[in-house]
Amino acid sequence: MPRAKRSRGCRSDVAVVKSGDVLELAEGGTVYLAGDADLEAWLDAFNDPSRHRCDGDGRLVIWMPPAFPPCSELALELMLRLSRAIDADGLPIRRFGADARFLLDPEGGRWVTPDGALVLRSRITPRVAALTSGAWPVVPDLAIEVLSPSDQAELSDRKIGLYRAARTPRLWVIDPRSRTVAVWRRGALDTTLTEPDDELELDDLVPGWCMPLRELWAMAP
Repeated sequence: MPRAKRSRGCRSDVAVVKSGDVLELAEGGTVYLAGDADLEAWLDAFNDPSRHRCDGDGRLVIWMPPAFPPCSELALELMLRLSRAIDADGLPIRRFGADARFLLDPEGGRWVTPDGALVLRSRITPRVAALTSGAWPVVPDLAIEVLSPSDQAELSDRKIGLYRAARTPRLWVIDPRSRTVAVWRRGALDTTLTEPDDELELDDLVPGWCMPLRELWAMAP
């Protein structure tokens, strides 16, 4: 855990860490920076002091804790189902877990770590494939986000906003608590699945694959 100390522009009861724009703390989870102008607003919005940090320049960062285990399980099982269908048909699609970083906003340096992602091999250029560290400057063909009980709504909305701004071809925002799945296509909400018989499908990416919501929720009861 970083040692707390006073820093210019930051409250004295907030721990200080040295960071880039986003970092991983030793205890896990993603950290997001807020600009100086947003400091008080962010402190008001996130009233859990254990999630507050500041970098050396006094900018506030918010720590997002790791996923709730059943939510992580659901994302993993969903990716396994997709992977089996991809392998069965020999589709040229690469699959990524929750620790893969995708740079959606190169100019702003903002990236995301989906709970699961699919990327067509044809979209992974030699330049991207040659990278040895950092986030890939690739927008996933499918990004999956499973909302955990510990997620802060405002940060989740900001993350979804990055996907929308990048016009991510397909985004599934899965909320196990409300038993709903929001399906986004290229930045616009296409539909919200709510009924047990409603199906997730990927006909234009994994033809023939589908999953009723009742099966989705059964994977991580």
